[in-house]
Amino acid sequence: MLITKEVNVTCLSNNKPYIESLGLIWEYKKVYTIDVHKLLEGSNIGIECLCDYCLEEGIETIIPKSYYKYINSHKNQPIIKDACEKHKHDKQVELCLLKKGVKSSVKVPEIHEKIVNSIRKNNIDLVRKEFEDRNLILLTKEYYSPDDYMEFICPNHKDKGIQSIKYGNFKYNNQGCKYCSYDKLSQQKRMDFSIVEELFKQREYILISTKEDYINNESKLKYICPFHKNDIQQTSYSNLVSGSGCPICAIERNSGENNHNWKGGKSSLYEYLRNCIVDWKKESMINCKYKCILTNQRFDTIHHLY
Repeated sequence: MLITKEVNVTCLSNNKPYIESLGLIWEYKKVYTIDVHKLLEGSNIGIECLCDYCLEEGIETIIPKSYYKYINSHKNQPIIKDACEKHKHDKQVELCLLKKGVKSSVKVPEIHEKIVNSIRKNNIDLVRKEFEDRNLILLTKEYYSPDDYMEFICPNHKDKGIQSIKYGNFKYNNQGCKYCSYDKLSQQKRMDFSIVEELFKQREYILISTKEDYINNESKLKYICPFHKNDIQQTSYSNLVSGSGCPICAIERNSGENNHNWKGGKSSLYEYLRNCIVDWKKESMINCKYKCILTNQRFDTIHHLY
């Protein structure tokens, strides 16, 4: 049972259309309190709910989770209940009874048969068919257990050569071509380029890179800082969102009297005098064969004899 009623939403560069769809005025970093049911289904904002099974026992157990996980646990389900770790199995049993009439999916004949076939030794034809269903070309000729590594080629990434994966991870963890996963993740992390341009504009940077240069939020984009127009720099959208900007500006803000180590401008003269004796130090070490004239022990620092 959902107990969170309202949540705070911060105006960021990637949620401007959403904020405006709520009838609110978007202003960078401004925080609005909205009804929890107005969140997008994929929102990662944290909410709290109560375990319905504990409530039946007269106990209130609070379950913290992300909003999208709360939505997914209810979507297309015949029962709308929330379960804590202790009662997760109870919910699975109840769902299985409603959907299949048995307490465990393993007891369903067709599912049981699939499990038996999946672990049957030497059934390479079945394994090959599973790879083909995922648009992958299996090269391995024999199969013995879920711990076996299976070699395959992905038609979409033939240039990456032969890949390998444990059959158990392939079948039960839905793993496959890692490069396809990278592409999928890259698309998920890709913002609309107009939003990227808007953020550079807010920082008063002149964006040089084009839409074709932008692959995802980690893509390095070239720009010019208005205070350092002779330097073409590059940064990613994610770095800008996190607050990073022109590194030259950052150095200037933290140099001279703005630095916590500032000593009134004396350090430059001190460093100059110390650097003048670098050659003398090296020559002295060589002449003494790196041994102290008093102790005859090896040393790393020069001290004056007179």
